[in-house]
Amino acid sequence: MVIRIDGAGRSTGGGLFSRGHVYKLLSNPIYVGGIAHKGQICEGHYPPIVTQDLWDEVQQSLSDHLGAARTKPLPPPHVVEQDGVADLREAQRLGAAISRFATAHSTL
Repeated sequence: MVIRIDGAGRSTGGGLFSRGHVYKLLSNPIYVGGIAHKGQICEGHYPPIVTQDLWDEVQQSLSDHLGAARTKPLPPPHVVEQDGVADLREAQRLGAAISRFATAHSTL
């Protein structure tokens, strides 16, 4: 395991890659000859080391995996009755957040 030692004698490195590190590495456009700057990808000065087809396939795979990991099913709606008033409670998705109880009232 390679560990770096800086000028002050502190050692860093030698740990495992997290899922976020792997995602960041695989998302780096430098592998196809591009460079990311301020959110835009520009043409780089170096030749690509992977084909554009392979890059697109990996990006699609990352996108599919990320979408599947973040999309969770909503809980089923249910009715709560109290004092002759029925409340329909259901979850709603608002961006990444889930509002657990959106309520609609109905008098019985």
